[in-house]
Amino acid sequence: MKEKILQKLKSQKPANSSVSDRTLDELASHYELFITTDELLEKADFAIAIKTIDGNINNHAAKAVEDKQTKLAKLEADFALAKKELEKGKEPEKQVQMSPTEKLLLDQLNEMKAAIAAITKTDMSKSRESQINELLKETPEVFKNTILNTFKTASFESDEMFETYKKTVETSKNDFVQQMNENGLKFPSPSVNVKKAPADEVSPAMLETIKSITNTTETKKPF
Repeated sequence: MKEKILQKLKSQKPANSSVSDRTLDELASHYELFITTDELLEKADFAIAIKTIDGNINNHAAKAVEDKQTKLAKLEADFALAKKELEKGKEPEKQVQMSPTEKLLLDQLNEMKAAIAAITKTDMSKSRESQINELLKETPEVFKNTILNTFKTASFESDEMFETYKKTVETSKNDFVQQMNENGLKFPSPSVNVKKAPADEVSPAMLETIKSITNTTETKKPF
């Protein structure tokens, strides 16, 4: 069934999509737990899931380009100012001579500042990551991991930028969940410690999931 799901995922992936075949394979492995018949597969629409993942990839790429353009603009402005000062014939400022003791104290102070800044940045990053984890706790692992991977490489210059990003993630999550619910698919978040049921039996949790999808009270065991 996984191969059939994977083929449908690939057929619904737009030509200009940035979603990799590896991500599609992970999605197929997850959907295999819930889509157990050709009838369910026929009703499933994966377009919104692919679009949501694409959106997060594209948002991250656009942010990276914007950051580089901002840094480039600042470098160009600094260069223009330096050139202007040079054309005026202004001499460079003379360096202040420090004693060895003063230089040692200054170096230690700079190291302390850098250490404090690193600790502050780490604490803030962990706090923000926990907020994103909380937001995505009910979503499938492959969906959550895709967003977390882009989050870990993102850079937020202010709390406002992070809040804007968090709202974007929440919107993407809601769109994903709504589409899956419309398709009759319920996705409890899988745990790495949960073992998959043997091929010749259906777990109670899976039975409940299948019943909620098919609106029936009886389910045949998969072959």
